[in-house]
Amino acid sequence: MMQVVRQKYEVQVYDEYVISGNTAVLKCQVPSYVAEYVMVTSWVQDGSVNIYPNTDTGGKYAVLMSGDLYIYNAGPSDGYKSYACRTVHRLTGEVHSSTYPGRIIITEPKGSVQPRITVEKHVTKQVKAGDDITLPCVAQGFPVPTYRWFREDRDQLLAVNVGERVSVLAAGLLRIAKVRLEDKGKYLCWVNNSAGEETVQVTLTVSEQLNCLMLQKSNIVYLSLSTIPLPPTATQVAGTSSCSIATHIAGTYFCSTATHIAGTSFCSTATHVAGTSFSSTATNVAGTLSPTFSLPLPTRCSPLKRDIVLTVLKPELKLRCTRLGEQAPLSAHVQPQNQVVDVGKEAVFQCIPGGHPVAKVAWYRNGKPVVRDARFEVLSSPEKLMVRALQKEDHGMYQCFVSNEWDMAQATAELQLGDASPELLYWFTEQTIQPGPAVSLKCVATGNPPPQFIWTLDGFPVPDNPRSKGASLILFSFGQMVRLRFKSSSGLPFIRLMPKITAVAGTDLVIKCPVAGYPIESIIWERDGTVLPMNRRQRVYPNGTLIIEHAQRQADAGSYTCQAQNRQKHTARRDVEVQVLVPPKILPIQAMTNLLREGMRAAISCQILEGDLPVTFRWERNGQALPAPNLSTSTRRLDEYSTSLVIERITSAHSGNYTCVAQNVAGSESFTVPLTVNGIPPRWTVEAADASVASGQDVTLHCQADGYPVPSIMWRKAVEFLHISKDSEGYYLCEAKNEVGTGVSKVIFLKVNGGNLAISAPAYFPQKSKQMQVQKGEQAHLQCTSLGDTPIEIMWKIAGKRISEEMDQRYSIREQLLDDGMVSELGISHTYRHDTGILSCYASNAYGQDEMTIQLIVQEVPEMPKNIRVNDQQSRSLTLSWTQPYAGNSPITNYIVQYKLVGDVWIAQPTKLTVLGTQTTATVQNLSPASSYHLRIMAENRLGLSDPSEAIQVTTQEEVPSGSPQDVRAEAKSSTELFVAWEPPMRDQWNGNLLGYYVGYQEQSNPSSLLIVSPSTPTHNYSFRTVEVGAQYGGEVTLQGLTKYTTYSIVVQAYNSRGAGPSSDPVSARTLEDAPSLPPKNVQCSVLTSQSLQVSWEPPLVEGRNGIVQGYKVSHQSAEEWYDEDEQETKVTTSLKTTIPSLRKYTNYSISVLAFTSSGDGVKSLPIYCRTEEDVPSPPADIKAVISSVNKILVSWLPPLHPNGQLIGYTFYMGLIEDGKEAPSLFPLLCFYTPPLLKGFCANCSACRFLKNELYMEITLK
Repeated sequence: MMQVVRQKYEVQVYDEYVISGNTAVLKCQVPSYVAEYVMVTSWVQDGSVNIYPNTDTGGKYAVLMSGDLYIYNAGPSDGYKSYACRTVHRLTGEVHSSTYPGRIIITEPKGSVQPRITVEKHVTKQVKAGDDITLPCVAQGFPVPTYRWFREDRDQLLAVNVGERVSVLAAGLLRIAKVRLEDKGKYLCWVNNSAGEETVQVTLTVSEQLNCLMLQKSNIVYLSLSTIPLPPTATQVAGTSSCSIATHIAGTYFCSTATHIAGTSFCSTATHVAGTSFSSTATNVAGTLSPTFSLPLPTRCSPLKRDIVLTVLKPELKLRCTRLGEQAPLSAHVQPQNQVVDVGKEAVFQCIPGGHPVAKVAWYRNGKPVVRDARFEVLSSPEKLMVRALQKEDHGMYQCFVSNEWDMAQATAELQLGDASPELLYWFTEQTIQPGPAVSLKCVATGNPPPQFIWTLDGFPVPDNPRSKGASLILFSFGQMVRLRFKSSSGLPFIRLMPKITAVAGTDLVIKCPVAGYPIESIIWERDGTVLPMNRRQRVYPNGTLIIEHAQRQADAGSYTCQAQNRQKHTARRDVEVQVLVPPKILPIQAMTNLLREGMRAAISCQILEGDLPVTFRWERNGQALPAPNLSTSTRRLDEYSTSLVIERITSAHSGNYTCVAQNVAGSESFTVPLTVNGIPPRWTVEAADASVASGQDVTLHCQADGYPVPSIMWRKAVEFLHISKDSEGYYLCEAKNEVGTGVSKVIFLKVNGGNLAISAPAYFPQKSKQMQVQKGEQAHLQCTSLGDTPIEIMWKIAGKRISEEMDQRYSIREQLLDDGMVSELGISHTYRHDTGILSCYASNAYGQDEMTIQLIVQEVPEMPKNIRVNDQQSRSLTLSWTQPYAGNSPITNYIVQYKLVGDVWIAQPTKLTVLGTQTTATVQNLSPASSYHLRIMAENRLGLSDPSEAIQVTTQEEVPSGSPQDVRAEAKSSTELFVAWEPPMRDQWNGNLLGYYVGYQEQSNPSSLLIVSPSTPTHNYSFRTVEVGAQYGGEVTLQGLTKYTTYSIVVQAYNSRGAGPSSDPVSARTLEDAPSLPPKNVQCSVLTSQSLQVSWEPPLVEGRNGIVQGYKVSHQSAEEWYDEDEQETKVTTSLKTTIPSLRKYTNYSISVLAFTSSGDGVKSLPIYCRTEEDVPSPPADIKAVISSVNKILVSWLPPLHPNGQLIGYTFYMGLIEDGKEAPSLFPLLCFYTPPLLKGFCANCSACRFLKNELYMEITLK
């Protein structure tokens, strides 16, 4: 039995200096006291990339079986990476990674450099026949050296023949595959360049693994042996002819006598102390050992159980033979060695161990132990690793470690991802652009196979060859990157065709109206002529998005109409059809708990309550799909709406959570129900076993059982012992019970070996390791104190080499003897960076040895950050990232980002941003848009600041202008035109390149309103004109088609590629006056007298005055036919009424009114007609009288020249003349007529008649 004592240890990687273009070699430094049991499993680059042992130099890296990492053709980019080694302890399985990662420090040569060997110049390599080996030969120089290999043959150097088994790889590596016995010998590597040459000598020894044969005849056992290196822990007995031999019997005792080895008397006695003391005498050990010898087996010894170990100091060989079928060297093989599995599916690795015995099989993924969980399951007999529901991060290298108490082997397999769902790595952000220039949108995704990209515009697929007017589409595909370039122009509103939309009932329906054109003032949605929203579930957003929450088939399926409108009221409409599908809904399944026992039958039914057909069903157990139906389980489809899972005979293995999944085109639903099998009797999962342990050691006894209910486990004695003693030896009982059956129990025997031993005090260190920090350039004093019996020898080592004062004049060693030991101090007068590392202090005396490690950390200010990148670029902020530099062996506390405008110079205290040292990103804010900056970064630790990094130049993105145009002026150019001119905004407010201006104008009804208008006042009521930027970045424009004599409010906005900035303060200007374009309204007239009329009116409408009305002109003329039109008369007045005098009596007049401004006369009103009042007519003319008879007189006359009204008759006055004198009185004669009938009526006269214009009256005298 081998006893393993856990010892804490750390592994370390030191920085390596290498000339650019050469090969760098990083070594994993392992303390010597565990080096035999620790192997390097992988190297980790930058904490994420694993590099596994290989000699395939087709790539950048190679890891030899020794654990050394080779980095070919090292360049500046390699200096930014860090490397850590990961190891595993062969016996305990502990995994350790180097505390601090190492780096490659790239140096540039200054002239030619002779090759310098970076590996041991004289080395011996041992290999078993049939194995592969790589012989190292690495050097640095400039020019980069070349390598040639030679083999010594009878004092001659012959070039190595390169063939199928032998090949020379990169950096001078000589690889020999399937080594044969004839490959042993001396090999010489010749390295040279134009500056010089160097050589490396490698001696290769080959041992053949002979078949192990044990045949026992009477009491003789014949052994066939093989040779392996002597381990450091082998017992060393003084003298050249000493040896130790012991037979391991029943795991505890040694045989007492052994003689007659190859006819020679050998070890005679052996003590009975397990695992500590060997034989006391030995004779005649010399010469070459025969590969076969015999060993008498005394009758009083127990039968040989394990192996016989013969340790010989000279030659330093350890001879081990294993009984046939009992022990053989371990090997491991993983199948398949490479497999490709799709994400979400299952991967299975099988480990095929070889050799005997196999005590433990362990699985590792990417250098870390595999943790068992629901997805990672480890099976035994055969050894398998199952990875279920493969995820993206599961890819990598899987290792199977096979081990026992003496040996360990491992094999590696690779798991590659097959099909993996796409994942977006980069996508574009929202942008606002001006019409005309092309725009490129980039989308980067990863997946396997490379994902196919589908571009949508407003939620609908983008056609490959759009035919819409004014648009063009170009698609570029670069592997896994696709760019969309779309060019469009502004215009009238247009809504693209929308295909039929399918929604799922119960989910939110989102429809984006695909509107084109610019600018768009409003977007509305309608259904059946009604503008949405109509209920609380509907929401319509200004950008044209319609959201219907919890879509319902009956209420929401149908046709919807989107309408877009611009400011000029141009509209576009488009219909879209919406279909609502219903997903399955499962009727809740009743759980079967506390009902089932092993042997019963169970059935689980699954039925849907609603959902569109067809519906498919599937069953899962514990989240995994059920295997194909077998004798124990089956599924039965009852109808289109239900299914059942039937278990014919239940066992404990059937316990779990069963899930019914129903799916149709609209979606899926699942319902999970637990199935618990009660009444499972206890059974052992870990059965207790006899144990044997040395006195003073720790031991734990294990016992475990399962069942249902979970069994209780009880030990009849304590089962964990610290520093066990002989008193604890005896029998122990482990018992497991639950409510089912009688339970199980096991009695074991614990044996404690050893008794009262007299132990001397070996040299040892109370403190196994410590850390010391010192600032670069200061002195370092390292102390190690060893306790134990004197004399004690203390030795210092670094990187495996002994430290002495002759090694470096900076070193000094002082020692002082203590009462119970010795203290040694190593002084370093002036420390440098390369002094950082693990220094080992070895103490030894006659009774033992021990090792102490001191980690010396030489601290300094950090190096400057490198590889500065811009991750995000906004208008007022920049996000930077960088690679963490060498920290100077002191944690970086802060990074200081300094920045300035490109045109400025660096000052002593520039603007800066400080971030924590744990971050390698920073966002610099409060920058100016469209400005170019220089940025640099410094790292800071507790010792100070690093040098500034190289400055990078970055230009921030543009932003809408933050200032308004200056000195806006407006003046009238005509009655319908205004001339507007302005100066650009302040230069620091452009926030980019000015592309032009928007000139807004609107009528101003109240001039005083200007007092409350500000740049923040909304400008949506303004009409805008676009003006390109002028030669001096200002601008001017003539606004045409304006309203006459109207005051306008005018604002100006500057715009760049990001949009328009704030408006200027409004200025007002008024167009010039013009003649009124509308007549006075409501013109009326009234008659005053027979010769006067009064006319009244109201001013023209405001929009038709076109200025200040100076007065009105009232025109009148007679409407009688016999009046000439030229006789029109006009009266000017400033009032809204006037009297027209001196008119003709009883005359019809045509009257019109116009308004006039300083610019001229306006439009006349439509004429109105008005007649003056009647008046007495003028006298008749040309009266004539003729005597027609004795008693009759005929009188005639003409009508009055001015009737002054409607004549209704004449009055004729007649008197008598007597004696030449007229009678004093007259009497009237009346004659009436009614024109135009010209019929007369005569009173007191004979008749009245009319001829032409004369009137005749015949008077008959009585």
